Amino acid sequence: MRGKTVAKILLLIILLSAPSISLFEANSSEVVEHLICGGVEPLSRGPLGVGEIFFTHNVAAYYWFNMTGLSYGEAVRVDWYSPEGYLYSSETIYVEDPQVGVYWSHMDIDGDFPSTNPGVWTARLYVSEEYIDSLEVEIIDYDLLVEGIQGLVNQIDDLSVDLSSLSQSYYSLQENYTTTVLELSSIQLNYYLLQLEHSNLQAEYDLLTDTYDILAQQYSNLTEAYQEFSETYLSIQANYLSTLNSLIQTRNMLYGVSVLAAIFFITTVFFALLSRRRQPARREEAPTTEEAVKEEVEEAEEAEEVPEEDLFNEEDLNKLTRSDLKEILDEIGVGYRSKARKAELIELILEAQEPLRNENA
Repeated sequence: MRGKTVAKILLLIILLSAPSISLFEANSSEVVEHLICGGVEPLSRGPLGVGEIFFTHNVAAYYWFNMTGLSYGEAVRVDWYSPEGYLYSSETIYVEDPQVGVYWSHMDIDGDFPSTNPGVWTARLYVSEEYIDSLEVEIIDYDLLVEGIQGLVNQIDDLSVDLSSLSQSYYSLQENYTTTVLELSSIQLNYYLLQLEHSNLQAEYDLLTDTYDILAQQYSNLTEAYQEFSETYLSIQANYLSTLNSLIQTRNMLYGVSVLAAIFFITTVFFALLSRRRQPARREEAPTTEEAVKEEVEEAEEAEEVPEEDLFNEEDLNKLTRSDLKEILDEIGVGYRSKARKAELIELILEAQEPLRNENA
């Protein structure tokens, strides 16, 4: 009975003391300082080799941070993300002494995946699953530097233990290292210059593209204008030929009217002579007058006709040059294209003469 009472008392004490063990006062945490370094001094907990650029031969990169407002047992997590944005590793630290405030997380480089995947890595800080801040770590693949340094180390191993020789090798190593650093700086500068040149070339390319679009639009407008002018020219040429045919028909009608007038005149004279009943000798003169009038009409008609031998045929036109054909078209007033072929010029001349041939026929 006494044992059960003691057990109940112990259970009550545990239940009453449980909140003080599992719960902690919520404080607002704040990052006082954070940085990327190459290591941490164990005693002072201070950062070593502060810098955000690492080579693939470096052992590890450290994310060092100093925070206030942390509580006992609170979870502080650092996630390391690859240049492609994938989570590579994660480290969770549980606060044991809120007064310390200095913590760090590291990512191994040499011999691990980061040494084969250079680029800008990211370390993200979380407190109780709440994102606080982040820093970037740039890993540079510099195998040539490692090979050069290894070669120098091998040379030093082969050298004499003599102090002066070791000193000279040391100075040589320093000089080579400085030269390599300078070369790296030169390469970075050239890289930035190439980026700037690329931007300039891109701007020039965009300008040339805009100019090409403008010229293409102008060419399209000129093509449309040329087609309109060609259609107008063909329409004018058709109107000209139509007008020429109308003039020829009008001239034929005038010839017909002239002939009818002459016949009417001759008939009138003839009947006038018959009505006067002149002597036979005088009546014989009437036919003479009628024949004279007919001859005058025929001569007038022949003067208006164009002899067949004065017209051009296709065989004669083929013997002429393009310049001669253009001169003939200019004389008869027929338009043509400046770059028209010889066959096209001959066809225009024959079409212009067709109404005259029909009239002579």
